[in-house]
Amino acid sequence: MIYQHGIWVLSMCLSVGFSVSSYAKQSEGLFGIPSLRFSGERHEDAADRSVAEFKQKIVTSPGQRVDDYFGADPDSSAYALATLRKNLDVSGLTQWDNQTQVEHAFTSARDSRFLILSFDGSQERRRISWMLPQDGCFVRAEVAKNRLQKFGYPDVKKIFAFGDLSAATPHTESGSADWWFHVAVAVAVGDQIMVLDPAVEAARPISLDAWAKLISPEPDKVTFSLCDADTFGPFNRCDEPKIFSSFLIDFLQGILLRLEQANMVVLGRDPVQELVEYPYWRTHPTAGALPFLQTVQYYDEFDTTQKLGHVFANYNAALGQIEYFERVGSAEDLPLPLPSDSSSNASWHYLGPDYPIQFDVNQAIGLVVPRFHFFTGRTDYFRLLQRGLLGFSYPMPFEPKDTRHWEYVHSKR
Repeated sequence: MIYQHGIWVLSMCLSVGFSVSSYAKQSEGLFGIPSLRFSGERHEDAADRSVAEFKQKIVTSPGQRVDDYFGADPDSSAYALATLRKNLDVSGLTQWDNQTQVEHAFTSARDSRFLILSFDGSQERRRISWMLPQDGCFVRAEVAKNRLQKFGYPDVKKIFAFGDLSAATPHTESGSADWWFHVAVAVAVGDQIMVLDPAVEAARPISLDAWAKLISPEPDKVTFSLCDADTFGPFNRCDEPKIFSSFLIDFLQGILLRLEQANMVVLGRDPVQELVEYPYWRTHPTAGALPFLQTVQYYDEFDTTQKLGHVFANYNAALGQIEYFERVGSAEDLPLPLPSDSSSNASWHYLGPDYPIQFDVNQAIGLVVPRFHFFTGRTDYFRLLQRGLLGFSYPMPFEPKDTRHWEYVHSKR
């Protein structure tokens, strides 16, 4: 079943050509029900057009698999149940601990580089495709939701918005992204609904009301559905939805990553820089923006080639804890040794014991830990995601790979 799903979606994706002059041709029919709304088109017409195009697309596809993939429910879908903000039922939202916890989740979802374009041989880890706002929001929301679940955060919901939506963005030729629907991850803190959507607001998580104002010139006319975390698209069930295979989700996100890279070229920007070390929100920060979550390397006192701006983890034996430092100073100078007293010097800026993120009250969660192989001479570095039964840590995997409890970071000899 999963294989047949993948073949069907692949046939849809490969039938679409990339146009440097128009994203419309690039995204036409790309992922079943695209969110793209043409200039001057009403959202109701865009919805009808999207469904008609989808049905036409599947005429030459394995029709018996469409219902499995599409999972349409005309009476209980996110689209069917959409309502004005004042009527939105928020009773099903799980309460998060505090705003800081939401900010940590946002930073991790925005900045973590864990995706690989497996179908083109690339080994460079990428972030979720936040710099491709034109379409694919439902894929990004699904991947972000899965990422937060992996890190053991409280439960989330999907917030769908419907209307003549338009958001200002530096990531399109026109300066805006226009949709008939948009979706993101939503959480609750106290009486506030917070939306995690770096494609719209890359600096911080924002309230639902603020999100509505960013995605529509007439936010009072926008309708919303607050759906199950597994609701994938606008016509899927809002409650108890079909759960899509991880193979399908990963494949679709891979397509989006490739389109995001092409989009950088269209905009005359450097995809190598922006999609790896220097994303737009790092080079164009706004007031109050959350810190950039960099790839963490383990400090080696015999390696004098550490690059400026990179973050290194080091175990402080005297204090019994991992500490984080950013390389500063001059690239030409031989770096001074790391301070042993939790301070900064001319070569190193001390970032504290819980950088880049503290996932819960146990500060060991989220820290980078080395594991040395005596027989191979290789050191693998893993970030602890969660503890097991009774708070005990599960053993690190012998091979450099992710598990439920450990995230593989990198290796060196």
